[in-house]
Formats: sequence, structure tokens, C-alpha cells
Amino acid sequence: MIFPYTTTRQFDKKFHKLTRKNQALKNQVLEKISEIIDNPDIGAPKRHELKGLRGVHVDPFVIIYATIADRIVFLHFDHHDQVYKEGAIFTPSQISELKMRFDGFEPP
Repeated sequence: MIFPYTTTRQFDKKFHKLTRKNQALKNQVLEKISEIIDNPDIGAPKRHELKGLRGVHVDPFVIIYATIADRIVFLHFDHHDQVYKEGAIFTPSQISELKMRFDGFEPP
């Protein structure tokens, strides 16, 4: 089953920046996104500050995403060392806000 999905502005900016000059990385990330869309449970559940989110490695990068109301929201993409430093920006209240924001979300 293919799940509907969306991306955050933050994800889009990092994805564009990191893959602009690296077509091989872009292809790897798009392939991994396709796998996530087919089966959102492939990502490892995160703990601590990222509780409630999932992550998948595209070495040395990580894709952070959440499943909200049977939809996938791609939140962040960056180098492994950076994503966990910056990943703390997704507080439980922000995740709740995302859930409310995408509750009525319908993909185009």
C-alpha cells in the first residue's frame, strides 16, 4: 500500500541543498523515500527528544519522518551528526501541532 505524504519546508530546503550537486545521493534518497512510502514502519523509532518520530539512514545522512493520521510527513534530512543536534527542534508540542495541521490534509 502506498501512503500519501508531504514534506516540510525544512526538509525541502535541506534536500535541495545537499543533493543539488550530487545526483547519486539524490537517487539514493528518492529510492529510500519510495521505500518509506510503501512501508512507513521500516524506519527505526527514535527516542528521547525525537520520540514519536522515525528515522532511516542513507549513509552518512538521515531522513526523519512521522506518520500522522495515515500520512507520512518528511520532517528533516541532514548529515547524521547534524540531524540529531537539530532534531531536538521537534518537541512533542510541535509534533502535536503537525498532527492538527495535517489532520485534514489531502494530497493533490
